Formats: sequence, C-alpha cells, structure tokens
Amino acid sequence: MHTFIDAVAKEYKNNRFHNFRHAIAVLHATFKLITMASGDHYKGLRLSGACALPLFVQFTLLVAALVHDIGHPGNTNDFEIKRNSEIAKLYDNKSILENYHISLTFDLLSRLSCNFLAFIETDKRLMFEKILKGMLWSR
Repeated sequence: MHTFIDAVAKEYKNNRFHNFRHAIAVLHATFKLITMASGDHYKGLRLSGACALPLFVQFTLLVAALVHDIGHPGNTNDFEIKRNSEIAKLYDNKSILENYHISLTFDLLSRLSCNFLAFIETDKRLMFEKILKGMLWSR
C-alpha cells in the first residue's frame, strides 16, 4: 500500500488546487466522516463500529478520496473540450478528467509493486473497481 500511495503522490501535478495536499485533505475529511458515522471518533483508528458501510466499502471510499484528482492538469472539462485537447478526444468529451483519474489509478494498480488488490478474491476486486469508478465519475 505504501508503494501505491507514493506512486499516487508522484502522479499529482503541482498546481494551485488539485495537488497531493488537496488529496490528503479530502482523504482526511473522508476518514473523519467515516469515523464519526461509526461512533469510534478515532478510538484506536478503527474503521468499523456502528457505521452502516462494510469495512471493504469504507476502505474503497478512502482510496477514492486519495485518487479523486490524480493527474489533474488544473483545467476544467470544458477547457479541455474547447481546446480540443488529446485527453478530451481520448474520452470523447465525456467526463474527461474523471475518466483520466480513473485511468491513471488503474494504470498504477496494474503495476505489480502497486497492486494491493492482487491477493484478494476476484469478486471483491470487481466490487472495488465498480465502487471506485462510481465514486469518481461525474454524472
């Protein structure tokens, strides 16, 4: 997991807002919301308790928070469309940056050193992918 997080940090660009510091802030806020919902309030940093979300879903939420803006160029989807950028063409002008964040995330997960999903059951991995994509796509 450490290697994955390091790789994620390297993929974030050094722009004014959508940078790794922002990702950590969103990760922290997500963690706080999960722990508040569970009633644990940081007791031993457990992510279980009374929270209605299964532990695996809580974990997926945290990963999504970390990668939600990975590789963000600092522009909007509209900007990418108006300049007819390569990334806009690649994703057919639909949820351009969201698709880009998902693509970068799964590119990282395809690296053996970053693939923390390699040893879990296929159904759990597919669930992780579905939840992650659903959280990152703009609809």
